[in-house]
Amino acid sequence: MHAKLNQIARFCCVKLWPLVSFFHKLLIQPEPGAFRILMLHDVPESKAANFHRLLQYLLEDYGILTPQEAEARLTGESVPLDRGRVPYLLTFDDGFKSNIAVAREVLEHYGIKSIFFVCPGFLDLPRERHEEVIVDSFYEGKIDESFPEERRLMSWDDCQLLVQSGHTIGAHSLSHRRLTGLDGADRFREIVAPGQILESRLGVPVKWFAYPFGGIDGIDAPSLEIIGSRYSFCCSGLRGINLPKKRALKLLREQLLLDMPFEYQQLILSGALDFYHYTRAKRLDRLING
Repeated sequence: MHAKLNQIARFCCVKLWPLVSFFHKLLIQPEPGAFRILMLHDVPESKAANFHRLLQYLLEDYGILTPQEAEARLTGESVPLDRGRVPYLLTFDDGFKSNIAVAREVLEHYGIKSIFFVCPGFLDLPRERHEEVIVDSFYEGKIDESFPEERRLMSWDDCQLLVQSGHTIGAHSLSHRRLTGLDGADRFREIVAPGQILESRLGVPVKWFAYPFGGIDGIDAPSLEIIGSRYSFCCSGLRGINLPKKRALKLLREQLLLDMPFEYQQLILSGALDFYHYTRAKRLDRLING
C-alpha cells in the first residue's frame, strides 16, 4: 500500500511539475551563495544514460560546484552572486565500485569534481564478502535480492585513484553502523577512526563526514559533538538548501533515484519537496543549538 501511494504521489507531481516550477521560481528568491547537495549511491552501467541526462540538466539549469567552492561558501571565504541560480555539489555515499567508472567515464567528461564518502573498514574486504556487507550494513538486512557483479565495493587503490583525479574523499563512518545505537566508545571509534585512517592511507586531509543512513533518527547531539571535534563539514540525508556561513555540521542533501521519471527528478532538484523534511531539518538544528 505504501509503495502504491508513493507511485500515485510521484505521478501527480510529474503532471503538476510545470505549474509547480513556475510558481516556485517566482516566489522563492535564494540567498546569494546558497547551494544544494545531491546525494547519490550506486550508479550501475544500466543507468548511465539517465545519469548523463541528470548531469547535463544540472549543468545547464543550476551549475555544479567543486567541493572546494562549497567549502569556501560555508566558511564565508566566498559568497558569489549566482544570478538567481542555486548550484549543486555532487556527493556519492557508501563507496560502490561503480563510482570509479562514473569518475573516469562521466565526471571527467564534464569536468566535475565530487565528494565520495567511504567506510575505510570495508576497503580491504575480499570480494566474496561484499554482498554480505552491502546487505547487512547498508540495508541492515532489510532487503531480499541478489546483486550484479558490478555492485561491489571500492578498494584502497580505487580511493587513491579518485584522489589523484582531483576528487575529495570523505568519511562515512568506519563500518556504516547507526550512530544512535552505539555506546560511547563504539560511537567515538566509528566517527573519529575513519578520518584518521583515510588521512594516513591516502595522504590527504579528510574534512567531510556523512553519517550513515542520513535520517534524523540516525544522528544525535553526542554524535554531532564528536563529529564537530574531528571534521569541518557534516552531511545528512535530509532535504533542503544550504546557506553560506551556516549549517557546516548540519548540511542538507537531496536524494533521488536514477530510474525515477525525469520530471520527478526535476521537482526534487528544484527544492519543491523541502517541506517534506522541514521539521526534521529544524530538529537537526536544535541538536547543536539546544
